[in-house]
Amino acid sequence: MLAAQWNIGKYIEVTGAYNHLRRQELSIPERRGLSGFSLGVGVVVKKFQLRYARSWYQAAIGFHHIGCSIPLQQWGGIGIFDKRAGH
Repeated sequence: MLAAQWNIGKYIEVTGAYNHLRRQELSIPERRGLSGFSLGVGVVVKKFQLRYARSWYQAAIGFHHIGCSIPLQQWGGIGIFDKRAGH
């Protein structure tokens, strides 16, 4: 697998990846298309991350991935890293 990530500006990142094993095992030899490739974009700020990615498995089959990350310890000390818990 080969992957790269580019930061565009302060809050935007773009990712791209190629998975050779996925391309070899799942693509149809006559119609490889974008099999094995994936692209994504993310908005990353201090207290919130939102990401979207598209992965191609076969010429006619692809998946959309949506992710949202919220670090709870930065939102009022919730979670296992709570400094107010006395640990």
